[in-house]
Amino acid sequence: MTGGLIGAKWTRYCASSIAPDADARRISESRRAFYAGAVALLDLMVTNFSDGDTETPSDIRLVEKLDRELRDFVASVRRGEA
Repeated sequence: MTGGLIGAKWTRYCASSIAPDADARRISESRRAFYAGAVALLDLMVTNFSDGDTETPSDIRLVEKLDRELRDFVASVRRGEA
């Protein structure tokens, strides 16, 4: 089950970040962690975005905070710190 938008991201992540000789358990655990991150992000967005069709300043601040946190994490991975 790798279809859909998140599935496509998982497939690319798996190909670029998981060793080709990784065993099934490592792949399964990585996939679960990947999807758990997606679930957490969606939950943050659903529970914190305002209702309505127009974004609010609070919505924009939330996206900016999420963006900064994720960019910081990627930078720490590239530095070998995470």
